[in-house]
Parts: sequence; structure tokens; C-alpha cells
Amino acid sequence: MIAYFVMELGLEDSMPLYSGGLGTLAGDTLFSYADMDIPAVCVTLLYKRGYNLQKITPHGMQLDFDALWDYKRYLRKLDLEVEIFFGDKKQKVTCWEYWVRSKSDVRVLFLDVDIEGNDPEIRKLNSKLYFDDGLYRLRQEILLGIGGYRVLKALGYSIHVYHMNESHSAFLVVELLKELGSLEEIRKRCVFTTHTPVLAGHDRFPLEMVKEEFRSYKHMNWEEEVDNGSINLSMLAAKYAGKVNAVSHRHKFVTAGIFPELAESVEYVTNGVYHKRWIHEEMQELFNEYMPGWDENPILLQRAYEIPSELLLRKHNRIKSDLVNLVNKQTDASFSDDVLTIGVARRVTPYKRNDLILRDLERLIHIAESFGEVQIVFAGKAHPRDSLGKEMIKNIFERMRLIREKTKAVKVAFLENYGIEMAKL
Repeated sequence: MIAYFVMELGLEDSMPLYSGGLGTLAGDTLFSYADMDIPAVCVTLLYKRGYNLQKITPHGMQLDFDALWDYKRYLRKLDLEVEIFFGDKKQKVTCWEYWVRSKSDVRVLFLDVDIEGNDPEIRKLNSKLYFDDGLYRLRQEILLGIGGYRVLKALGYSIHVYHMNESHSAFLVVELLKELGSLEEIRKRCVFTTHTPVLAGHDRFPLEMVKEEFRSYKHMNWEEEVDNGSINLSMLAAKYAGKVNAVSHRHKFVTAGIFPELAESVEYVTNGVYHKRWIHEEMQELFNEYMPGWDENPILLQRAYEIPSELLLRKHNRIKSDLVNLVNKQTDASFSDDVLTIGVARRVTPYKRNDLILRDLERLIHIAESFGEVQIVFAGKAHPRDSLGKEMIKNIFERMRLIREKTKAVKVAFLENYGIEMAKL
């Protein structure tokens, strides 16, 4: 049995519990587990105000709003309570469940401390995803690692592999050390996947803050885990994991560059997706006709070259028309079905270089005026506290304005609230 720990989870748009690729890939992993009959249980947190709803002003300023959702409609509360400590505060943890159903069913456990009797500050941990990088975030990650472990024990799970998907659940090793007693035994049970390619994406907390929050966990010697005066969760997870993997061949070397200590141990497993979730219904019809069985055996997709080009183009144009209609419904960009359309859709943050295609406007305009019109659709949210990401959105809007002044050969639009369903277009 695999216990899959993750901070965010993208299952469907109506459950706004993810910010980007980490969450959607986690959802894809669970769908794949269910399809492949792999015994697994997922542990995450319940965010009652979700991630964030995005509203962009005409000048490109991103405004952020709570993504309130009816979680009781989707989740079932379990009659279960465990206790964990934050500092010297003993707090109750309960959980809700959701099932990913297929050949086998994968249970998802959503941890909840927003319970009557708990400290008001602790109850806030179930408010929003990635709301803060300080004490609030540290406590959320204690809840995920410590609370998740104890909930699994209370439910009677016998876990063979603990998968820490990103380092947010690294405090899980505190409980494993108490149970198993040694680094060697923990490594037999833990794997760690790191996704982020930038140092700032790896959570670090001041040593004294961590020691204060873990004062009731006497068996843990945090002085042995300190890294330049702080506790680095990625290094903590890597130390106690028997396997450490990056998410691409290139990312393996990037990770080794960030953490030279991992240069010899880090491996890579290239990110994949749950293909059935991302194939548009129009394309599914075509695939069923020319590649029967593709949904169960994705290697059959390599036979796509057998599909007649005219049929493939016809289906593509129908889907493209849906995207064009969405753009024209949400913006005044006046897109056309018969113009080359480029999509740039991902979380907005500097290292993803969302605005790269607009950095040389003169060249872009020259290409469009010389060889044919181009229309570009952007979509993606910046984290509410990512000022550079928000500045990038403003920059995209400013360049949209400049393009409109200079040419009609290039049209640019920005769609709000990029999510799973929009991605399928």
C-alpha cells in the first residue's frame, strides 16, 4: 500500500485545491493508480476557501478572491479524531474522504483542524492553500506530515511506501523515526519527488521556529537537521528517503546544482499525465475508431499517424473553434477560426517565462505581417503573494496594448481563471 502525501490536489475545477502543475499531476497520479489497480491512499489538506479566484483589471492588475466551494457536497466526513501538538498545544484532527473510482478505488483523505475546541489560530490552517510562507505554512506542513501519519494509523492502514510528493510532507519522518527507530529503516519505506527548479521554491524555516513548534516531540534532534541556521524540508525529505527523484532528465541536474549533496543520489522519473483526462471528446471519437484500446494501453497512441490528416484537422478545427468562442466571449480580442493560434497557459511566475513570445514585439509583428496573421491566448494565475508574477501579467497587458496600436496582424488575449477544463481546449 502506497501513502501518497501532497499539499495540493487537482481532481476537478469544482474542487479548487490546486495552484498549478503539482496539483494536477498529483490528480493524474491518483487516476492512474485507480486504473492500474495499484493499492494507494492519498493524504492532503482541506482548504475551505480554496486557492484563489482571479480577476484582472483592464490594465493587467490581478485581483485575488477566495475560491469558496461547497466541500460538503463532494466530501464525506469521517467519524474520526486524532491528536497532534503544535508547540505545547494539543489539537484535534479529523478528516474527510473522497474516492477516485476506476478498476480499484483510491481513497483521498482531507485533513481538517477547523474543529470546535481547537485554538482559533490552528483552525485557520484549513483556510487557504499557500496563504503564507511563515508560521502558518509551517503549521500546515506539520498537519500534513504528522496529522496525516496519525490519521492513517487510526484508520488501520499498513503502509509499505510513503511517497512525499514535494517536501511539504517531510515532517512525516518525525513520526516514522519514532515508529521505526533508525534512518536505515525509514529509508526502506520512503520516497521523495522534488518538482521545483528554483531554490526559492524549497521551503525553509528558522531552526528556533521549528524547535518551538516541535517542543512536544522530544525524540527529534533538530540540531542534526539544521542547514545554515534553518530546516530545509527538501533536504530533510531527501535524507530520510531511500529514493529521491527529479521530474525530468534535465531537472535531475538542476536539482543537483541547487543541492550538491544530492548529486550522487538523485534520479529522475519524467513527469507523465493521465492521458484520458486531457483528450478532448472530439479527439476521443477519432482515437476510438483508429486506435481502439488507446485509453487502456497508451502506447497505441504512437499509431496516430494512421489517422487521415483531413479527419484529424477537422476535429482539431472544431476544438479550436470552441477555444476561439471562449476567447471572444471573455475578451474583446475578436479571434478568428482560420488564424494561427498560439496558446501560452501555465502558472505565471518569472522562471516559467510566460511572456517570452512578446519580448521582441518588432520581430513578432514583422513575422505576422510578412507570413500570416497570428493570435496568441494567455492564461494562468500568479500566486497572490508573487509580486513578480503579477508584474508579468501587467507586462503582458501593456504589450497587448502596444500591439493593438501597431498592427492588426497580431491579436492577443488573456483568459482569467485557467483550470483543468480550460486546459482541455
